[in-house]
Amino acid sequence: MSVPFLAFTPVFLIPSGFVMLGELPPPLKLLGVVLIVTGSLAMHRRLFAIGWLAPVKAVIQEKGSRYMLMVSFIFSITNPLDKKLVVMSDVYTEAHSYGLGLCIAFFVWGKLQRADFRAAARNNVKWISLAGLLDAVSLLFQLLSYAYIAVVITVSIKRAGIILSVLAGWLFFREKEITDKVIAASVMFCGVLILYVPLTAAEAFGLTGLTLAGMALALFLTRHQGVEHAR
Repeated sequence: MSVPFLAFTPVFLIPSGFVMLGELPPPLKLLGVVLIVTGSLAMHRRLFAIGWLAPVKAVIQEKGSRYMLMVSFIFSITNPLDKKLVVMSDVYTEAHSYGLGLCIAFFVWGKLQRADFRAAARNNVKWISLAGLLDAVSLLFQLLSYAYIAVVITVSIKRAGIILSVLAGWLFFREKEITDKVIAASVMFCGVLILYVPLTAAEAFGLTGLTLAGMALALFLTRHQGVEHAR
C-alpha cells in the first residue's frame, strides 16, 4: 500500500519542476494525474460503503498513506535539485555526494538511536552489498537520464514499477488482501504511462477511458470481496 503512493511524485513534480527548472509537461498530461489520484482512491474502495468521501479521508488520515504523500512531496523538491546539481557539476560527483551524505546522515541517526550495526550486518553482508550496488547503479542511471528528458518524465518511468512492488509485497512479505492494491496500482501505472509516453490527444483520452472502464469492471467483479472487507 505504501509504494503506490509514490506515484504522486510526478503529480507534485509538475509545479515544482516548472518553478525550479522551467520544465512544464503539456496540459494533456494532466490525464495521467487524474488516473493517479483515481487509483489512490480505488485502493480504499471498500470505504465507499461508508460514504463517498470516506476514501478521500482515508488517504489523508491514514498514517501510512500520509507519510508516503509527504515522501512524494519531498521527492518533488529533491529531484529537481538533483538535476540542478548534476548540471552544476557532473553525474558522478553528484552521485558520490548523494551517497556519502546519505551514509553519514543515517550513521549519525543510527548512533543517536543506539542502533547495533554489527548485529544488523551479521550474516547479511552479501545482501547489504548487493542492495547498495544496485541502488548505486539505479542512481547513476537516474542522474544520467536528466541530460535527455525532463525530471517529471524520469520520475514517471521510475514509478512504473509500482505494480511489481505490490506483487513483491505479496510474494516476499506474504502481504494479504492485495486485490484492491493491484487494481489501484494498475490504474496509477496507466497514469504514469500517460505522463511519460508521447501520446496524441485521441490516444491519451482513449487510454484514460479504457483504464477507467477496466477499473470499473475489476471493482465490479471483486465487489463481494470489498463488501466482506467493509464488514
